[in-house]
Amino acid sequence: MNERSYLDEINSIDAELKRINIHTKSLRTQKVKAMNGLYQYMKSHNIQKVGNITIEKCAPKNTQRAKAKPKSERKKLAINLFREVGIPDPINFYNEFEKLQKNTGNEENNDDFYSQPQKRKRGKKGQDTIDPFLGF
Repeated sequence: MNERSYLDEINSIDAELKRINIHTKSLRTQKVKAMNGLYQYMKSHNIQKVGNITIEKCAPKNTQRAKAKPKSERKKLAINLFREVGIPDPINFYNEFEKLQKNTGNEENNDDFYSQPQKRKRGKKGQDTIDPFLGF
């Protein structure tokens, strides 16, 4: 294959993934509407379970995600924690800690245990389990 055919294949796959994502989104919204309708029906007829769906499972979800704290506030809280623990220079420690958290992409040691794909084995009743030492 030449570069043009690879590029065409990549673009074709991207277009197909976009189409599938749009269709999946519409199916999810359709499911939410159906679940809300079933919830209203079950509530009005005092039914607790229909098939394998309970009234709690189809109850509307009103949870909203909590806002993230601003970086300045997180830094202030971390420095205060470092002071309480007894770290002598908490500001410098925080800066070093923050550097460790960033991925520069220059790391040569990419073959550590956690960067490799994990092998899965089937547990009881179809549960996947991972042995952290063996990797499967």
